[in-house]
Formats: sequence, structure tokens, C-alpha cells
Amino acid sequence: MSLAIVCIATFGVSLGIIDRHTSSSFFILSVLSIITYALGIWYGLRTKNSFYFAIIPFSIVFIICSAIFRVAENEGTYLVVSLFVIVSITLIIKNLMNLQKKWKNEK
Repeated sequence: MSLAIVCIATFGVSLGIIDRHTSSSFFILSVLSIITYALGIWYGLRTKNSFYFAIIPFSIVFIICSAIFRVAENEGTYLVVSLFVIVSITLIIKNLMNLQKKWKNEK
């Protein structure tokens, strides 16, 4: 269920960013997405479930890539987005591994 919610939020916000004619529904979806992501991270901390710490940052990376493509639509943008994805995914995986280690040592 949470994966479906994050996918819908990611798709909706990305589409709202790329679409040149944004409406009030985009802003409502953005606010609901921020609240949902915050609650997902809070729930992940409370239950010590790394699933939420994986899907939410990946969603945010995808949304940021959409915003970068919206700002600059040229060939150099593909290089910037590629480098951004490589660095951000590496950092997400590193943080997930550190979090797993921390939770393993607490038990």
C-alpha cells in the first residue's frame, strides 16, 4: 500500500512540475506528499523499517530530476541529471547501510 502511495505521489508531483499549466490540485498534491513523506519517515523510525527510508528518498530524487529537466532543457542537463542520480543513489545506499548497522547494534 505504501509503495503505491509513494508511486502516485511521485508521478503526480513530477507531472505537475513538468506540466507548464499547473493547477491548484498540484499544490494540494504537493502538500499531501510532503505530509505523507514525513509520516512515512516517522513510521520507519518508530518501527525500524528501512523500506520507508528507501522508497521516499528515491521518490525525492525522481522529483528533483523532474525539476532539473523543467529548469533547463538542453544536452548538458542530461549529464547533470546523470551525475546527480549516481551521487544521490550512492548516498542513499550508504545511509541505508549505516542505519541498518545502527539498528543491528541496538538490538
